Amino acid sequence: MIPHWVRNLAITTALVFFISLVFPVVAGLSYNTPSFPKWWGVLDAGLAFPPAVLAFPMLGLAQGKVIKQAEEETYRAYRILIHGIFAMLTEMPARHWFCAPVTLE
Repeated sequence: MIPHWVRNLAITTALVFFISLVFPVVAGLSYNTPSFPKWWGVLDAGLAFPPAVLAFPMLGLAQGKVIKQAEEETYRAYRILIHGIFAMLTEMPARHWFCAPVTLE
């Protein structure tokens, strides 16, 4: 059974991450970023730091408690997403987006 405070830390980490995700999404969708107030950049950078700090305790607490299937699915999703991002950044054709299937050993 997972202690209550660990669950609260995980939820807090996820919430802070999604709140910090709003800033780059809005900036990416905006056509006029110079019109943003000065505090926007400061708040963006300030909110990007806590999820990174909160991720380390979560990694330590979850170590060895995740089932193999969840670990493999997460790693597969990570590989697909990171290659999709690289493909969009480099304008690579869609056939190169996905790598060969991954198996963790």
